[in-house]
Amino acid sequence: KATVSVLNWAAGSQGREAVKTVTMSGSLRPALEPKSVFDLPILVEAMSSVGKSADHARTIQKHALKSKVSDWGAVCKGQDLPKSVIKVLDDDFVRLTSQVTEKRESADGTIKMLIRLQDGLEVETVVIPMSPGYCTVCLSSQVGCAMGCTFCATGMMGLKGSLTAGEICEQLVHARDACPDRHIRNVVFMGMGEPLHNYDSVLTAVRTFADQKTFSLPASGITVSTVGVVQGIRSLARDAPWVRLAFSLHSPEQETRIKIIPSGNKFPLHDIIDALDYFAERSKSTVMIEYTVLKGTNDTCDDARRVGELLQGKSVAINLIPYNPTDVKEDYQVPEEEAVEAMWQVLVKEYKLKTTIRQQHGTDIGGACGQLALNRTGGTVLADIEDAGNTRPINRQYPNRPSAASKKAPSGKSVAPATPAAAAQKAKDAGVASSFGALAVLVLLLAVVASQQPDLLGGILDPSWATAFSQLRALIH
Repeated sequence: KATVSVLNWAAGSQGREAVKTVTMSGSLRPALEPKSVFDLPILVEAMSSVGKSADHARTIQKHALKSKVSDWGAVCKGQDLPKSVIKVLDDDFVRLTSQVTEKRESADGTIKMLIRLQDGLEVETVVIPMSPGYCTVCLSSQVGCAMGCTFCATGMMGLKGSLTAGEICEQLVHARDACPDRHIRNVVFMGMGEPLHNYDSVLTAVRTFADQKTFSLPASGITVSTVGVVQGIRSLARDAPWVRLAFSLHSPEQETRIKIIPSGNKFPLHDIIDALDYFAERSKSTVMIEYTVLKGTNDTCDDARRVGELLQGKSVAINLIPYNPTDVKEDYQVPEEEAVEAMWQVLVKEYKLKTTIRQQHGTDIGGACGQLALNRTGGTVLADIEDAGNTRPINRQYPNRPSAASKKAPSGKSVAPATPAAAAQKAKDAGVASSFGALAVLVLLLAVVASQQPDLLGGILDPSWATAFSQLRALIH
């Protein structure tokens, strides 16, 4: 379905309109010259001008993704394409219009890339190591953001421009190059910008990511996060119901929510909830509810109960996000672990809502949720791509609580959270297993000695033990 959607979208008028300028909410950027080969609607139009189909455009993208050379003749070698196609590519397209100007690696293995766009503007992309061999990529959809969330460093930048579909896709290309030893399993639009404020480009990008001929990401591995652009949510439910949707709630009360998200006054909370219900019904999937926990603002059990009342019975999963310190005007504070734990208890036990507590990644390099603001501090600056991807992640989730990436039981249900007693029994079992392992090693060593020095063991061991080791010696021989 995703592939069909890519072709239908590429054949539409949206891409041709995007050729001229990229504009959103009064923020105007010049069209890319040369253009990105990963901007499918524009590439499709170029191919149609020389009599080639949308499928040819996807094939070119496939080979461009595999190749790192800039010569189109070499990239397209073996495709039996006419010279007219190669000429169009040479004249109007490049493999990458953007470049990584800096990479910083966190103590937990997270990598934040500073990416410079063709017009000199910059965005940040974060690569988060997950299970061994896999990673999640956090993408930006805009330079800055117009939503103005008061706890978010990106929101303090204002909106400087929206990215093209090609620039969004190029972030994933850079991420693949930065961590060649890790497989990209998930892509989340939780970086800079409001994705549904740049709807056409984001929609084209997610369809390209899901296309089996190019990036071939599982549809369930693509998440679009929004502060609640109602029309965008409803459009996404119709255009791409196979993606995952995340909604930034942060408060169940409209008045408090507007203080945290000033742009929230454009969309009443009840209208947003109706749109989320519509998306869940169309997609037959669970909507993630993101809730940044701010000490003294929205971190009480009563706050959790109001969230429970708002969402009980709906197809949602709540993700509690402890506030990450950022350079913003408001004096927000990191919540106490006990407060976040108590909220978790209320939501899970009283309201039976699926709830997780987000693990922190990349806080020391300004790469965690709400911290992206082009800051160049912390971590280790990587000189070469080969320096990346060699650090194993540190598990920073709260004790005895499932993370957002918690494992699933064979039945498809979440594994029950561990209790203190269960954790103690698990530690005891591990200790017993360790003791048996040590004993096995000792027996093996004695058996080896028995095979080399039988008389020595016979003089220091009980006769029955000496006989047993003699039998072991015979087996070894």
